[in-house]
Amino acid sequence: MYSKVSVKLTHNGKPTVWSGKQAIKLISCQFILILLFLRTACCQSIPPPVVARPVEVDLSNLEVKNKLPFDAPFVVITTPTDKLDELKISNIQEGAGSSVGSNLMVPGMTIKWSRKTSEPLNGKYDTERASLYYTTINGEYARPNRLYIITIEGYKDGKLVRSFELEAYTETTLEDNVKLDFGVGYAPKPRAIFGLSSVHLHATAINEDTDLVVDKLSVVRQFLVRTSFFIGLSPITFSERTEQPIKERYALGNFVYGVGFRSPFYGKWMKWSRVAKKNPDFGRMFLQPMRLNIGVLNFSQANQNPAITKDVNKRAMFVSLTYDLHIAAILGPIGKILQ
Repeated sequence: MYSKVSVKLTHNGKPTVWSGKQAIKLISCQFILILLFLRTACCQSIPPPVVARPVEVDLSNLEVKNKLPFDAPFVVITTPTDKLDELKISNIQEGAGSSVGSNLMVPGMTIKWSRKTSEPLNGKYDTERASLYYTTINGEYARPNRLYIITIEGYKDGKLVRSFELEAYTETTLEDNVKLDFGVGYAPKPRAIFGLSSVHLHATAINEDTDLVVDKLSVVRQFLVRTSFFIGLSPITFSERTEQPIKERYALGNFVYGVGFRSPFYGKWMKWSRVAKKNPDFGRMFLQPMRLNIGVLNFSQANQNPAITKDVNKRAMFVSLTYDLHIAAILGPIGKILQ
């Protein structure tokens, strides 16, 4: 079905003839590498750090209109009635009834809004809209898949008029635990450089609005959001130094699996970096979506005995450097459909 085509590649000094199928896969991998370059150069996948995710609240109906973000700061936005000239968050309690957990409000923490001294929202002063900003001092952020009771007190002329209790949820989806990446790996034993794409499975949900350096996460939480297990495929080998060439064990490539570590080069040292001082978003954009992986490459090679035609299945340890792939951001509307 596929015709033979010659390409300018050599193996041990000899020209290699690739089938049409192999050539198509090579072109596809080059296209993926171009996407990687565009993703890194344009930073379309990782948005700049947000100050806080807005949470719309309807005090009249005691309704929270969107999800409460986890592992990140947020700002409660609402429209107070004319009878109120000051709002204050007095409590953000995890759980309710018998399953009460931690309180996000720690002693000395004050979150309030005054009609007379309202802060600008999106660069504009708005005395009709209240914004109540929450970030950690020495407490913690909301955790994924939890119920929180937010208590907001309303004041008029300095006197408490009414107290509002609202239920807010930090719901997550499967997409928050599963991440796709691609990049380049190196296996020392066959001395091979290859491209790979894999799916990372996290034990906990990942909020990509979280800045792993700026936002204060616990040591356990940092470990969970950075560590993952992955499985994937290596569709192409760029370079190899073996007596027998590496062959594809499966139709779509060689199977890979292992352990990944997210953002290995993004840490507090970025605060003192010259690059970071000139561009504060550099670490979050270029280093946070990076992964360092250790895994096993499953591949095939021809038997060194010419009399045996059956290939030999082998395994080799490898290390790889990959980037998270956000299909929707790179491919636009088409990517959203695929995602």
